[in-house]
Amino acid sequence: MHSVDEALRRYSTPFQRHLSFLDRDGDGIIYFNESLRGNLAVGLDFPVAFGMALSYHVVYGNTGSVLRGPFRGIEIARVQATRNMLEQIPLEAVPVDGMTRSELVNLSRPVGLMDRVHVNGLWALSANRQGFVSAKDIELYQQGTMLYELERRRKDNRDHVLPLYRGGPMSVAGHSYFVDKMLGVKVYQQPRNSKND
Repeated sequence: MHSVDEALRRYSTPFQRHLSFLDRDGDGIIYFNESLRGNLAVGLDFPVAFGMALSYHVVYGNTGSVLRGPFRGIEIARVQATRNMLEQIPLEAVPVDGMTRSELVNLSRPVGLMDRVHVNGLWALSANRQGFVSAKDIELYQQGTMLYELERRRKDNRDHVLPLYRGGPMSVAGHSYFVDKMLGVKVYQQPRNSKND
């Protein structure tokens, strides 16, 4: 299984570390089913997770024939990223309550469409219920380890459910049951002592 320590040791760029989260078996190559399961593990609803997995493999797929399209693997070590979109945000400048989506976009100075997609994705996945991203999450993003933390938060806890408009499930209980039984992904598991939906 993958871990933060393994990602930090094995990969030199934050983007490669982000991708390593999707490498569920730790072999250095991400296959479609791993992308799907990784996206589900951070709390995305099945259709959103499926669409994102497809896009990763279309954009970053670098193993096998191009004719395999979205089913090409992604060899993480071969994916190059020259900059981290949030590297120029000094953590001490982040307000106590965090940053909004527009503040993140403005301060990160995205260069193109993919930069904008990544920064908006960070916000959608990690913002709290009020729409703010914490300095801690920005720091984890800068290091390339934020997805590992989001998985930890959402695995056994329904206090961190993504809202529907940010890619979360329509039915938390149904989603949690389905992805566990069908794909072995544990997310939004109800705490034992809780009377939750």
